[in-house]
Amino acid sequence: MSIISINIDDNTPIYRQIISQVISSLLNSSLEEGDPLPSIRQLANDLELNPNTVAKSYKILERDNIIKTARSKGTFIAKDAIKNIHRIQQSSFESEIVSLVNKMRDSGLSNKEIFKIIKSYIAG
Repeated sequence: MSIISINIDDNTPIYRQIISQVISSLLNSSLEEGDPLPSIRQLANDLELNPNTVAKSYKILERDNIIKTARSKGTFIAKDAIKNIHRIQQSSFESEIVSLVNKMRDSGLSNKEIFKIIKSYIAG
């Protein structure tokens, strides 16, 4: 699959690079729901990786309902994959916001001051 390439100089783990590139390809419409993905062995061979690395990526993508594997048929982009990506991203963003607000409170800022800071970024 030409949409996935590995950068060995990147500090990001290889399995995360694969996940990120599948997600990016979905979000930019290079991949669409129902599109086939190469088998674990094929992608590992194409990228010269250990099949366990690719399997780890596929397992996480499947857990998150971004891909589906059908026995003897192959691996495909799941129905509602983009919706599931957005749900996961939103949950991650919310966690980051909670963490940031807690840090701001711990530094002594009031809720009013926190709101003012956040509102200034949202309003542009």
